[in-house]
Order: sequence, then structure tokens, then C-alpha cells
Amino acid sequence: MIERISKLGRTKTVIIVTAFSTIFSLLITAIAMIIVNANEKMAFISYIIATLVPLIVAPIVAFVLVTALLKLHELEQEMRELASVDYLTKLLSRRAWITQTDKYIRLAMRNKSNYSILMIDLDDFKEINDRFGHLAGDKVLVEFGKTVNELCRSSDFAARFGGEEFIILLPDTTPQQAQQFTDRLHNAINNMVVVHDNDTINLTISIGLSVQATDELCTIDMLISQSDQALYQAKQQGKNCTCTFRPHLA
Repeated sequence: MIERISKLGRTKTVIIVTAFSTIFSLLITAIAMIIVNANEKMAFISYIIATLVPLIVAPIVAFVLVTALLKLHELEQEMRELASVDYLTKLLSRRAWITQTDKYIRLAMRNKSNYSILMIDLDDFKEINDRFGHLAGDKVLVEFGKTVNELCRSSDFAARFGGEEFIILLPDTTPQQAQQFTDRLHNAINNMVVVHDNDTINLTISIGLSVQATDELCTIDMLISQSDQALYQAKQQGKNCTCTFRPHLA
């Protein structure tokens, strides 16, 4: 109901409610006049009253109620957005990412589409917090989120997975395209400079890459586990690199 009112707009909704109220008032009056067998003068006066009252009262009442409903709808939309978007990085929240990617993966399996998942960790992020403070750490997260948003396509799903860990699903992506994306991301982050209280903060990232072929059947939990294992390998190899999940190494 609120969605329909939102589409119609406040003015159109008030007009429709007023028209309906007037018609309903006239209909009730007509029935009452027939029942009491009112004379012509009484009927005329009754119809005038039945027309004027809803024309005066209905717009005021409808305007107040519609305004309240639209405000409630706006608040609900804001709450949904807050629940689905990380407030610092402006990327998806973990829950929203899982919900949206789960739907995509089901569709990808039906359409036999390739896709890739990246698990990303900000290298030595604890040291950044310890050395420069948590406000500086937050600023690093903000800048990282901006960089990811700039590099990702509108069809990509990027989220803050927790703390300094992030995850991205790249739809319709070949292994070569996924590797190219990680190269661009590494390059962008390596060149990203965050300035906080006259301190210059540089950042590197480690990436675990899981590439899915059209004939593979995977659940979202399996995909997260695969990319997480690859991320662990990237950390073991010295950080600031990408490792691809290899089933025989798992």
C-alpha cells in the first residue's frame, strides 16, 4: 500500500481519496433519502452537505495521513539501506552480500556463467591502528572503500566482510579477467596515500581468488571457504599479492 502511495505521490493520492470520499458520501446520502422518502428540498440540502463536507474534510485528513505514511516509508527505506550498506566504506554489509550473491550464484548455475570471488585483507591493519590511531584506521577504510567502488562495475558485488576483510564477487568473469582485476586493485591500493594529522599512511592488500567454472556446483559457504584458503596462502607468501585457490592444495 505504501509503495503504491509513494508511486502516486502526495497530491494525486489526496485527490483520489477526496473523490472517493465524496462519491461514497453521496451514495450513502442517496440511500438514506430513499429510505426516509425525503422531499425534494430536503434531498437537495442533504446532497449539498454530502458534497461539501468530504470536499473540505477529506483533503485535510488525507494530507496528514499520506504525509505520515510517506515519512514512514522513507524511514523504512533508510533503515533497509543502513542494514545493507557498511557506514564507513559504503560497500555492502556482510548479510546483504550473502543474500544478493546467493541469488546470483543460483542464476549463474542455470545460465552456466563464470564468476570469481575475491577475499581481501588489508595488510598490517592492526599496526596502522596502533601507530596512527583508530581514526586513521577508519580513514584508511573509507579510502579503500572509495577505491573499490571506483574499480568495480555496477554488476559487481563488493562488501565489507568484517573488520579489515572484504569480499567481492565478479559476475561473468573469466580467470584471466579476474586476475587482471586483482592486478588493477593491487596497483590502485599501492598508489593510494592516506594523510592523517600530517602522517602519510601507505597500504597493501592480500587477495585470495576463487574462480568458478560453468560446470562447478558450489554453495556460498564453499566459495567463501575457498577464497579464504587462498587468502591464507597469500599471507604466507609475504602479503601484498594474490593467490588463486587450487583444489589439490586445499
